[in-house]
Amino acid sequence: MQRSQFGQRGATINGQPVDVAASVTRTLSRPTAQPDGEQFNLLAIVGILSCTLLFLAWFEALLSGTSLITPINQTLLWGMRGVGLVFGAVVTFVIVFGISDYSLIRRIATLLFGPFIFAFGFGEMAYRISDWTEFGFSNQQVEQAQYPIASIGWGRRGARDSIQIDPFKTGDNTDIPINSAQYHALRDSGDYGCVTVMQRKSKSGAIEIATNGQYMWSKPEQVAVARCGFDGGAATPAPTGSGNPWSKD
Repeated sequence: MQRSQFGQRGATINGQPVDVAASVTRTLSRPTAQPDGEQFNLLAIVGILSCTLLFLAWFEALLSGTSLITPINQTLLWGMRGVGLVFGAVVTFVIVFGISDYSLIRRIATLLFGPFIFAFGFGEMAYRISDWTEFGFSNQQVEQAQYPIASIGWGRRGARDSIQIDPFKTGDNTDIPINSAQYHALRDSGDYGCVTVMQRKSKSGAIEIATNGQYMWSKPEQVAVARCGFDGGAATPAPTGSGNPWSKD
């Protein structure tokens, strides 16, 4: 009859020392911890989705073919910027502390600049909201107008060369894309003059012009630039077809 080894030094189980078998059992029964990168973080996902939505709104404004050139409601503008600043602070905080592989430098940079990027984006959204509110379903008459050119800009980061105007001193220039040849001609002349645009007015007095967007897939056509003197408030017969940027023909 086999004698029990319980309590004896050097006891074995199935040929293995008791202490080795116990160690293996503890190792097998211990749950495996999930890597940090695989942990589900709902707050981080919300932050990333918020950034994506804001980027899409900002991108729509860049590609839009129209722009308001008159001042918008300042309460709306600064209210949206304030909301963007607070929202951006929350989102950047979530992103920084929700993604564990961020370096210290990246965390600091994101915390410093993230809220201001959101504030700028929400400010641009305020302009788009005002534009949609004033002209979303507008059938106002189209007219030509002439405005002084404030400056010209060389296209960078995929943007077209452009003419900038700010006839109502809003502090935010409106970009009108031009082709490279016209940009160089204006730069060499040093006398920008005025640009003729297609515009329409809302009942409240807001003015929207066609800009074709600073970021365009096709090469911009030559825009009408001449010496200032044309009465910008004078209406002309509305063009039809491709000459009217709002025409359905």
